[in-house]
Amino acid sequence: MRIEALPPRLECPEPERWAAPDDWATETDVSTLIGDLVRALKPDFCVETGSYLGYTSQAIGLALQGLGRGHLVSLEKTLPHATKAELRCMGLPVTILPGSSLDYT
Repeated sequence: MRIEALPPRLECPEPERWAAPDDWATETDVSTLIGDLVRALKPDFCVETGSYLGYTSQAIGLALQGLGRGHLVSLEKTLPHATKAELRCMGLPVTILPGSSLDYT
C-alpha cells in the first residue's frame, strides 16, 4: 500500500505522526486496530458505513477470514469507490453494497 506524505494543515498540523493511503482514507493504524477489535470480539456479522476504497473493509474481512466465521456488509454511496472496495475485498467474507447506509435495513 502506498502512503502519501501530506503537508501540514489546520486540521492536521503534524501529518508525519500518521500514515494513510491518501488524505481521504482511514489511517493505517486505525484500520489495523479495527481488524484487531474484530479478532477480539469474534462477531458473526459486521456492518460498516462508508467503505471508501476498502482498506478497513479488507482489515475486517481478513480478521473474519482468520477467525473462520462472520461476514461484513459495507455500504459505500460512491459507486466508483464501492467498485474499488469490492475488488480489494475479493475472496474475503465481505459484501460491498453501493448505496447510502441510511437506506440499509
